[in-house]
Amino acid sequence: VEDTLLLKTLANYAFNEKYSAALGTELMRERFGSGWGMNPADFRMGESAGTTPGFIAPSTLILNGPDSNSNGLSGTKYYVGDGWSTNTYSFLGETNLRFHRLLNVIVSGRTDKNSYSQLAFSPRVAAVSDFEQYGIAKLIWQKSVRLNTATQLYLEHAAGQSSAPETLKGMELIYDSPTLRHASVTASTYYNNIRVLGWNPALATTGPLGDLSLWGVDLEGKYETEKVTVGINHSYTKQLDWTLIPGVPSAGVSYADYNRSVGSGVLYTGTGNHLNNWANNVTKLYSIVKVTPRLTLFNDARVFWGMAGAKDGLTMVRNGVNASTTLSDSDKQKINSDIDSILGHGGYGADFRLDMSVSYQVLKPLSVQVFVMNLLGNNDNKRYAYEGGISAIGPQRVNWIEEPRVYGMKVDYKF
Repeated sequence: VEDTLLLKTLANYAFNEKYSAALGTELMRERFGSGWGMNPADFRMGESAGTTPGFIAPSTLILNGPDSNSNGLSGTKYYVGDGWSTNTYSFLGETNLRFHRLLNVIVSGRTDKNSYSQLAFSPRVAAVSDFEQYGIAKLIWQKSVRLNTATQLYLEHAAGQSSAPETLKGMELIYDSPTLRHASVTASTYYNNIRVLGWNPALATTGPLGDLSLWGVDLEGKYETEKVTVGINHSYTKQLDWTLIPGVPSAGVSYADYNRSVGSGVLYTGTGNHLNNWANNVTKLYSIVKVTPRLTLFNDARVFWGMAGAKDGLTMVRNGVNASTTLSDSDKQKINSDIDSILGHGGYGADFRLDMSVSYQVLKPLSVQVFVMNLLGNNDNKRYAYEGGISAIGPQRVNWIEEPRVYGMKVDYKF
């Protein structure tokens, strides 16, 4: 159980109409321990402390004491009694400098320091240009630093180390058009470079995995009147490069860089250049129609246009299996047949969903909404589980949940 106490303060000051600033601080006190009313011996933390049959014993466990229930799992154990506490100190600030309508500069940043972490500094600079009847443009540079999990911060501190954070550096250019005949357009493009934190299979812990660079574009159009609002959005995200750090053989971020032996002479190596667990192209559409002052119709739809990164994983498996000199021809044929079956049933293909709702204002304080989720969809409304990488001979970790059609009603009464 985690208990958190957060104290924060923020001060704003305007020097004049053009220049203003803000400063703030935060103090967060966190305590981790056994749950209220629970047996302290049952307290156990550790990111690899699973009990799934066949799961490799974890390298680290956080327990109440030597008599704790560790379910027979072996590995390094840290005893913390009734728990431990940490403090996180944060300082944040922002200045808004309106030099000219074509040059409004916003400089902001924050620092975070946990009892067991390195100092994390996240700065951001934005330049905003108002072209009046021609729209508004924004250019943004930022560095975002995210601390590791509380469990991993403690474990590395106990081992005499300081946990490395996840770091994102990015640039973004945004353009907002003026509204013309009830219509407007927003367009943006961005580039990000990320030192990714995640599950390290070699060390059985959470830590740095590799360096990811990607870029993307986002386009949105909107038409709005008093009675009708219609919007459409399309985003495209493309991985530029994914490189594992030394000592990490594989990660579920992407199959572009992979070097993992899965036994019986099968080696999985880098394939493709796409993000895993992500659709490169996503389209969304929504509409709000006020049929009468009391009756409103709403619908939203979205399409994931296939998951190229996950398909890279299937190609990697096929290549590794076919290149094996130890697998029998019958085993190869079965695995290839499994992959063909997954693709033949629309695995990692396009995914379409449509939701709708109807709202009616019965009285001024009373409104009723009836909604349907997954009213329409393709591919049996499959929602794919997160794929953390392939570590078995064959595509044994392809799984999904079929989301049902859901009907609901919501009643609001304000007084």
